[in-house]
Amino acid sequence: MSFLVVAIVATTAAQAETISLQSQPGLLAQTRLGMDFVPVEDPGNEPDTEYRTLGAVADTYYIGKYEVTNSQYTAFLNSVADVEDTYGLYSSLMKTTDAGGIDRFGIAGDYTYVTKSGRGNWPVNYVSWYDALRFINWMNNGQPMGMQDAATTENGAYDMSSGANPARAADALFWLPSESEWYKAAYYKGGGTDAGYWNFATQSDNPPASEGPPGTDMINGSANYGEEAESQLTPVGWYDAKPSDSAYGTYDQNGNLWEWNEGVIYNTARNIRGGSFRTDQPWRLASAARIYEFPHQASDYIGFRIGSTDEWQTLNNAPVLDEILPDPVELYDVDDPLDIDVTADDLDLPNDVLAYEIRSVGGSDFPTGATITKDPTDERHAIFSWLPSDAGAQIGDEFQVEVVVTDLAGAFDTDVFTIQVVPEPSTVLMLVGASLLGLVMWWRRRS
Repeated sequence: MSFLVVAIVATTAAQAETISLQSQPGLLAQTRLGMDFVPVEDPGNEPDTEYRTLGAVADTYYIGKYEVTNSQYTAFLNSVADVEDTYGLYSSLMKTTDAGGIDRFGIAGDYTYVTKSGRGNWPVNYVSWYDALRFINWMNNGQPMGMQDAATTENGAYDMSSGANPARAADALFWLPSESEWYKAAYYKGGGTDAGYWNFATQSDNPPASEGPPGTDMINGSANYGEEAESQLTPVGWYDAKPSDSAYGTYDQNGNLWEWNEGVIYNTARNIRGGSFRTDQPWRLASAARIYEFPHQASDYIGFRIGSTDEWQTLNNAPVLDEILPDPVELYDVDDPLDIDVTADDLDLPNDVLAYEIRSVGGSDFPTGATITKDPTDERHAIFSWLPSDAGAQIGDEFQVEVVVTDLAGAFDTDVFTIQVVPEPSTVLMLVGASLLGLVMWWRRRS
């Protein structure tokens, strides 16, 4: 990101069996996203075999309660596409069409992405299947900032160099749901391993009502599709009149946007499910409907949600940031770069990912141009770097900095240290000596 924003530390909450990664976009290092997950339980459930064999999943997993939003995707773009958008993660249609929700400003080398007014909580569209995988890789890598490469978007859950059909890594923390994972979260009735399946993702065998949110049909639920709905996207989760969610508590798996999953129909053609605001026939929302698109297709009617292991959210030992010493840090030459080692301990390693941020403290001055960079070989180590002359620092200036380390579950620790720009000790002695000499000379002249 090419501009400074004060970071806000991530926190987590578990409410009504929803696991939350809560945050706002941050500064100079990884950021956390506001993203809710629900557990999909009943491991080892029977598949739905009425039309084809789908829905059986051996283990408990987590899935996004909502589709990925414009705000979340904007944070992604500002992290990896501010200098160069190598793989075209941004579509100009996000800006130029009424259905799009993200603006881009600036020129190549200095891009800034901003959600359109009132559309931050709309599901992101105009994303290809490969765009979704790269977003998920970024999530797996701890949401780093940098060019689009193996450390940010090109590896993690999926090795994008492996060909047209990259496979999910066995140790992925986040992923695009398989067709059966998506299907189970949407249609399975839950409550046992042989509970059966609904026809629609609103806990109904009949189509949900086509109408605006929050919905009024208390029997079949409601969804954003068809002529009687909004004819436009709606914010995620707005159809919250029961039973418009699935048995596991997901929203909008029917309507709003079709959603990519890992399912392959043939060759590279990928499965999409759920229907969208442009869908006019209710049968397309049903479990029996198996629709495909080609993976490079980025349309106004397709988005995605994320699957996850339960491993990331059980990493709940907060990292411990070592005290930064000496405090205060004294600087004598504003032209000398300042590098400070930042270290943290984390009982959840090696599976955890740590993110480092810096922020201003109260109303104190902030060292403009300062950065904090994580050691790519060691999650527990980062370097705070600053060139005082970049901020126009002068003798007598004082800066307070808070360092924040956050883990994947949102647990965090902080430490505050002070930077003081002071004269060199030898300079102080010379000034004191000169002052004393001047005082002696003055006294002699008076005598």
